[in-house]
Amino acid sequence: DTTGENLILAYDISAERYTLQQLVHTFPEYAAELQQRLARLRDLMQPFSEGWYHHPAMNGSISLKSVLPALVPELSHAALAIQNGNHAMAVYDQLHLETDMFAIEERKAELLEYCRLDTLAMVKIFECFFNRLFIAQVTVVHSPDRTESLPAPRIYCGDCGEGLAVRAGVKNF
Repeated sequence: DTTGENLILAYDISAERYTLQQLVHTFPEYAAELQQRLARLRDLMQPFSEGWYHHPAMNGSISLKSVLPALVPELSHAALAIQNGNHAMAVYDQLHLETDMFAIEERKAELLEYCRLDTLAMVKIFECFFNRLFIAQVTVVHSPDRTESLPAPRIYCGDCGEGLAVRAGVKNF
């Protein structure tokens, strides 16, 4: 349910934003509600794309498929029949051409399994940032005659205390 005031999180929101904008044009009678949802979209990919957070296990990639096993090692897309969004879109696009009812049900189950893991991945990444990781406080001291900047913000693991971020700029979503 996306009604109300809560933020709507997505990982790499470009597709969601594009789809909602298309719906605004297609169904102008719902434009106000759709615009309200567009205003509440936030990108869970932002801490990675902005360089606020990095983990060596991500191997330089910020895709959900790289971030998830780095933050939540027990979860991975590797064992799924559908392992990425492009493959999921291709399977969905071809579904209407399939005539074998058992194959249709199998593709649907594979798509649902992929979507479940993608959704769980976002939940687990969100939990990791807000339950297990904390942001070190950084103070900038201003006086009439000088300004002192303390070291750049870093994100630390709440479990082990290891500093994981490599760049400054931690901000609110």
